[in-house]
Amino acid sequence: MTDLITAVEYAQIDTVPLATPAWRVVDLATLWETADQEGADTPIPGAHGARANPRWRRPTKVMLELWIRGEYDRTGATNTDGRAGLWANVAVIRGLCAPPGNATGTRTLTVHVAGAAAISGPVHVTKLTLGAFSPTIRKATLELSIPAGELA
Repeated sequence: MTDLITAVEYAQIDTVPLATPAWRVVDLATLWETADQEGADTPIPGAHGARANPRWRRPTKVMLELWIRGEYDRTGATNTDGRAGLWANVAVIRGLCAPPGNATGTRTLTVHVAGAAAISGPVHVTKLTLGAFSPTIRKATLELSIPAGELA
């Protein structure tokens, strides 16, 4: 079974592209954001300003909005039962949330971009939230935690 990738720019978690007829991330921009930072400057009593202290990246949470459709599977084949197809497609995305059996519990997220080098890094896929839309289409949010703070 070969996935039908439906976009030039798309994210991929391990071997699962997030741009197929069955599901698609709405916007990849959050994956280009910079890391959350730890650290603070120290106020100087009786003086204006503060002493600058170093900052460091901390793990950053990212939310990916996506649509999951039941009319098609990830190869582009039409499902005869859109409702059953929806839940089969949800099961694939839901499976990304199961911690893999490797030492760090992370998966590899790769962002493919037209005309530029891909960025990637380890992520924890922590939660899938489903919203309503129609009997065969669901809005969804996939929550990721990037241990390094951002992708490189």
